[in-house]
Amino acid sequence: MTSDETKLLTILRNHAGLSRAISLMDVSERMGYGRDKNGTRKVQELKRQLVELGYPIGSSTASTGGGYYLAQTEGELQATIQQFAHRFYSLSQVLKRMRGMLAKPEPTQQTMMWGD
Repeated sequence: MTSDETKLLTILRNHAGLSRAISLMDVSERMGYGRDKNGTRKVQELKRQLVELGYPIGSSTASTGGGYYLAQTEGELQATIQQFAHRFYSLSQVLKRMRGMLAKPEPTQQTMMWGD
């Protein structure tokens, strides 16, 4: 585990459960990255790496009280999974529409040759 991953995990240990979630910008600032987009992207990447290592980090996009937290219950994990599933579905719909905008190749015409 990197020192940045350890630092993020230490911050999140003080934010156990959805009711204690911390905003992405606040995490970024506490990590020393500032509150801009580059900083928040770094935190998002670190969070992803920690989840891949097996840490139950939940996230909520709620306008009030949303952010990252250490999930304490299966319900909190399920809520995070559902949030990602909705994003995945939405993105798949955009991909489907964009693929429909691509030029379709003209079908090649088949010719039949009859024997002699």
